[in-house]
Amino acid sequence: MLLSDIDFAYACILQEGWDGENKSALQGMFEFGPEGCFLLEERGVRVGVCVAVKYAHSGFIGDLIVLNEFRGKGYGTQLFQHSVNYMESQGITNLYLDAALAAVPIYEREGFRTVDRSLRFIGTVPGKPHAHVRPFQPTDLRQIITMDRKYFGDDRSFFLTRNGTFYPEYCFVFEKNDAIGGFIMGHPGIGVLTVGPWVVWDETVDPWQLLESLVHYYGDKPLRIGALEKHQNTVARLRNSTSFRERVPCLRMVLGSTENVGSHPALISIGSGAKG
Repeated sequence: MLLSDIDFAYACILQEGWDGENKSALQGMFEFGPEGCFLLEERGVRVGVCVAVKYAHSGFIGDLIVLNEFRGKGYGTQLFQHSVNYMESQGITNLYLDAALAAVPIYEREGFRTVDRSLRFIGTVPGKPHAHVRPFQPTDLRQIITMDRKYFGDDRSFFLTRNGTFYPEYCFVFEKNDAIGGFIMGHPGIGVLTVGPWVVWDETVDPWQLLESLVHYYGDKPLRIGALEKHQNTVARLRNSTSFRERVPCLRMVLGSTENVGSHPALISIGSGAKG
């Protein structure tokens, strides 16, 4: 994929009605690893895209989309196999993805197996300031990156830094006695604010304080939150809230690993389906 193909990739996302990522998010994935952003053409006509995000030890495959008029011809499988082959050529054998239910058989044929359900919620909460929650500052990044690497299980520093640089107004930390106990980041989607990464490692902290503080400053526009089903506390609170509705879930699938990167209880939400 070339930078000039970003508009096409974004059009593919709009076709699917996926509202979690805007065009800037696609540009971020291209900046992170253009060699992992793939475009499939048939006789000079662009028919689909796929993005492979390579971290230090693991990788995520996402945004696999074929235009409606070209479906049923094996193009999606070609894109997917090319992405997997690319990852393996880079020495990445632990691969993850969030699968739309209709696409699960494709991934299973390639050896992927389901390890969890990846849930999606949309709604809001009443905004409320909290004494120990403050706006993110650039000097927080070093500790945030260190703790995120510990609990996520790989290095998301590029995306954390980019989120903090482009959208600092949607980033907050919990700090008490000069120690950071967690953080939340948001970024604009399409008509929503996508929440995540959202990580809290201090077990005495109520993660909802970060979310309520974010809404207090951001406003009451819809929030989009993704969470693995094994994160029972998060899922229960979202399901029990009358202001959130649950969308059709995805399946978190994995190839080649006995672990599930991003499944630690400190991770309140996922960052995105395409990046973990």
